[in-house]
Amino acid sequence: MTLSRNLGGFGSTANISGIISSTQLANTAVTPGTYGGTSQIPIVTIDQQGRATYAANVATSSLTGIGGFSNMVVLTSTNSSYSIPATKIKVTVIGGGGGSGGVFDDSCGQPGSGGGGGGGTAIKILSGLTIGNTLNITVGAGGTAGATTTNGGTGGTSSVASGTQTISTVSATGGGGSLRGQPTMRVPPAASGGIGSGGDLNIAGGPGTINIDLGPLSQQYSTSVGGNSFMGAGGLATSRGGVGNVGRAYGGGASGSMYNSAALTGAAGAAGVVVIEY
Repeated sequence: MTLSRNLGGFGSTANISGIISSTQLANTAVTPGTYGGTSQIPIVTIDQQGRATYAANVATSSLTGIGGFSNMVVLTSTNSSYSIPATKIKVTVIGGGGGSGGVFDDSCGQPGSGGGGGGGTAIKILSGLTIGNTLNITVGAGGTAGATTTNGGTGGTSSVASGTQTISTVSATGGGGSLRGQPTMRVPPAASGGIGSGGDLNIAGGPGTINIDLGPLSQQYSTSVGGNSFMGAGGLATSRGGVGNVGRAYGGGASGSMYNSAALTGAAGAAGVVVIEY
């Protein structure tokens, strides 16, 4: 290598240059090797002469607020003892979608039932965790389909809560179930969406749409739709005489049903989900 250095003493400020071999260089405390990688971050200290005086690897999972997440676990059923895989994780919690009510009579221009509400969402980054400790995971069920004379069921609440690891609970309520279609209520009110709580970001699910009476039965062609969740859409509208559709994404509300000479049940909302990234 070429050596260029300022000399002190005797007032000299001249530079000297020359070629020296590695055997003439004093060893530093740094262990020779390659530092850094897909799961490691190198920590290096450099002195004024450009020499590395310290080098070490640090796992990315141990650094709070640094780096992203490269793994994902999708939990679609309750797990009362989920083992924590890393010291920092991101949880996305979505409640179940609301079900829609049934319809039983078209007298007085009965339009059908409204759509169920979409499940709420909470998103939270949890850090300072102990690998191998556990969390309690609850996945909210979709709201039940209403019978011909009953309302749709409310979606279940999803949550991530303390197990052997103590955390503040992160949860999201399910969407509301829609009212049954009935002759005395030509425009049933929309079912409300759920809401997240305890997250860094708390998001409301979309409400189900109402089913508006369009006039004579022969002019009624489609029903309400289910409310959206953070993951996507609720159930699609159905045609006259059709049963509502289940939500199309996790936490999506069901669409309503529309009477046509026969009583109909409603449809069920889509179940919620808990997604863990680490």
